[in-house]
Amino acid sequence: MQVYPFASSEDAKLTVNGEYLNSSGYVQMDVSDLGEHNIVVNVSQGDKSKTYTVNVTKVNSDYRGRTAIETMKRL
Repeated sequence: MQVYPFASSEDAKLTVNGEYLNSSGYVQMDVSDLGEHNIVVNVSQGDKSKTYTVNVTKVNSDYRGRTAIETMKRL
């Protein structure tokens, strides 16, 4: 997953889970495992800092609640 945080000031420094944004303006996160994935965005400018936390939960179903069907093996 690519996380693209932004700040209203160009002077602000942003990190996602402690990593600075790459040259394309995002941080790549591995969310391949099922379960909770925390995204912690820190915005700092001068002596001020603010932290935002987003929790993303990956489940084994789509947004309608349907679950994936295992593919059948050939006999």
